[in-house]
Amino acid sequence: MQSKKAKIKVGVGVMIFNKEQKVLLGKRLGKHGDGEYAFPGGKVEVGETFVETAIRETKEETNLDLKDPKVIAFSNNLFIERYENQWVTIYLQVHNYEGKLINVEPDKCLEWNWYDLKNLPKPLFVATRLGIECYLNNKFYSESKSEIT
Repeated sequence: MQSKKAKIKVGVGVMIFNKEQKVLLGKRLGKHGDGEYAFPGGKVEVGETFVETAIRETKEETNLDLKDPKVIAFSNNLFIERYENQWVTIYLQVHNYEGKLINVEPDKCLEWNWYDLKNLPKPLFVATRLGIECYLNNKFYSESKSEIT
């Protein structure tokens, strides 16, 4: 059942790869995905491009400065009961970055680590799982109404 207060929100998830082709994931803290592993990212602010959001959110969360992030996919996450809103997530891929990895927001993320795509930690945040599926299957779009699909 749809909540009358629910809104459609737009966020970004940033797939940052290191030289070993491992992807950066953080273990989330708080009411939204507590204990789940997720990409750096967050809500798009009014007037921001997706690239600008990716650069800002990644810096705020990890201290890394992204170089040339590229939009690779998007998803429609219809878990209104769980997340209170419908989220459209834009995924960006980055292989070039500068700076030292620091957990800048320890109240929102327990830790950041690099993971092999063939050996990812669990549980994955729903939007992160959908982004990884798009990347691995060379899909530009994904949607899901349940946590299982």
